[in-house]
Amino acid sequence: MEARLRPACPQDVDALVGLRALMFADMDGTSTEHLREATAAWVEAALASAEHRIVVVEVDGDVVSCAMARLEHGAPAPSCPSGTSAVIFTVVTRRHARGRGYARRCLEALLEWAADRADRADLQASDQGASLYASLGFAPAAYRSMRRPLDG
Repeated sequence: MEARLRPACPQDVDALVGLRALMFADMDGTSTEHLREATAAWVEAALASAEHRIVVVEVDGDVVSCAMARLEHGAPAPSCPSGTSAVIFTVVTRRHARGRGYARRCLEALLEWAADRADRADLQASDQGASLYASLGFAPAAYRSMRRPLDG
């Protein structure tokens, strides 16, 4: 049983949609079934974009883990002089494959990709992922993340 880390490809779209749904279900029980088509379209576009990177771990032909990143361009700031940061998201491993370091391998690959492209990596940590992120050097940000839905 060999685990292979690789960039995601168009043949992985269904697996990536499923992993993203699993992530939301594990975090708070949210169903994303109604978002399957929109998520698949987004993944296809992201795979074709130089501003995104998606990596997977494949075991015996089955995609068991993934992580995604996108470059975000904003105004320069003290913690991000170029204004470009890498936003990491959808870090998830199928339940039967957890505890084997697959998410860590995906994250390390994204951090390597981002190192030449951005000044900083940002993510939002679930309780389940916080210790992994801390072990890779992530720390709480100076400012609290807040959110407001827009009606409209």
